[in-house]
Order: sequence, then C-alpha cells, then structure tokens
Amino acid sequence: MAQETTRRAPRRANNPPRRSRPEKRLVLMIRMLKDRESKPFMTQAVELRTSHAQHVFNRVYDKLSNALYRSDEVLMTVDAPMAARLQTSMDKNFQGLFDDLVNEETRLDALQEAQGVAGEVHYTVAKEELAVIYSPRASRFVLLMRTLDRVVTKIDLLHISGIIETTHATLAKWTWERTIIRFANEIIMASNKALQQTRSSLITKTQKERDKALAKMQTASEGAEAAAAVSAGDYKADMPAPHEIEQAIQHPVVDVEAIPETDDDDDIAQLEPRGRTRTPKLAAAAG
Repeated sequence: MAQETTRRAPRRANNPPRRSRPEKRLVLMIRMLKDRESKPFMTQAVELRTSHAQHVFNRVYDKLSNALYRSDEVLMTVDAPMAARLQTSMDKNFQGLFDDLVNEETRLDALQEAQGVAGEVHYTVAKEELAVIYSPRASRFVLLMRTLDRVVTKIDLLHISGIIETTHATLAKWTWERTIIRFANEIIMASNKALQQTRSSLITKTQKERDKALAKMQTASEGAEAAAAVSAGDYKADMPAPHEIEQAIQHPVVDVEAIPETDDDDDIAQLEPRGRTRTPKLAAAAG
C-alpha cells in the first residue's frame, strides 16, 4: 500500500504576509508611550518631614517615574538588549548613591553618640506624599528620598544642638538635595536617549523589511494580487494596521523634560565647593 504524503496547501493570493517584527515593536512602543496599553501601578504613602526631601519629591518624582517606566517597561518590551545595558548602569549608580547616603547617616549617628546629643527634631510642615509607582526602580528612588529625609533630620539635630555650624549644615543639606536631583536628571536623559535610539533603529529596520517584501512581491508571479490585498488592508486582528505603522513612524517620541538646573538659592550655590564629585553619567550606557 502506497504511503500517503501530506502536501502543504498552496498559499492563497489574498492572504498577505505577516507584519515584520520591527513593525510590530514600533507600533507597540508608540501605543505604550501614549498609554493606550493598560499598565500596572501601585501607590505608596511617603512621609517626608524635611523641606529638602519634599523639594526633591515635588520637583523630581513624577518626571523620574515616567522615565523609569519608559526604560523598565517600554524599552524592555521592544529592545531588551538596550534596556539591559541601561538598567545595569542604573542599578550600579542607584546602589552607589544609596551607599553614600547610608554612610553619611552612619557618620552622623556616630557623631551624635560621641557628642552625647539626645532628643529628636520636629518639623512645622511635615507632609505625607503619595507616590505612584510603575516600576521597581521607582520604589528604590522612594527609598532614596526617605534616606535623604533621615540624613537631613540628623544634620538638623546636630546643628540645633550646636555641634555643626550653620554654614556647614546648610551647605551639607543643599549638597545632598542637589546630588539627588542631578542623579534623577541623568536617569531622565539616559532614558530619553535610549528611547530615541530604539525608535530610529526600529524605523530603519521596518523600512528595510518593507523594501525586501516589495522586492519579493514584484518578482513573484502573484505579486499583483498580493499587492492588491496589502493595499486593501486585509490583515489579521493581532497585527498592526498599515495606518498604525505610518503613525508610529511619523509620531515623535517626546522626551521627558529634565529638571531645571537653576538653584532655588543662589547664595547657597556660591558656597558649593569646586570640583565636588558628581554621580557618574548614565547617558553613555544607552549607546
């Protein structure tokens, strides 16, 4: 008995090719950036007693949380290698800044114990802020702000107790506040750079895939029918429509606005020592 052979059914002319991966990623990227895709979040109450920690939250947190969502979620979805490089650099700098704050807190505790300072400072306008968290690194930044708040309270206690001079206490608090704001700016700029590079790369790959598909269609015997099906927009529901791809190519990725570097108090800025070490730049990690 002759063995039956299975033959693959010939491809129908009205069944157009599936969209390429770069096209789908490009459309998904724009959808996520426009909040057309449902995204998870949680809220967390953050008690901040000092004005310096409150300033950091009010000036930085919303923009930084948006930038972290872009790098942690959007970028990881459409360009995992780029996201991995950026996140590795972010984690290193997050840990470095957190270690610096913890070491400062430990130093202040030791100074307080050595000087026999007891008691606790209170604040007239302590606030409880509500942080909307879209990514785990946003939670880590909330921890940074809480640590900053504790450090400033210890400086204030030593200052009020007469252990630290007014000029040194004021400069120390201002320096820590500016350090965290600069750190947030570096994350924002790195996230913007990575998103722009990924968008440009996806557009280039999409155009190359289009050129390849067009060349195959022109040389195929059923090229005219396939071209007619493509122009009719006969795509599967889970594939981006042609107009969505055009919109993704034309839609610019709006950068997250950086935090202004202008100082709230020019007199304090003049006290900043020259050559102070700043946090390492993150923008290079996106390249």
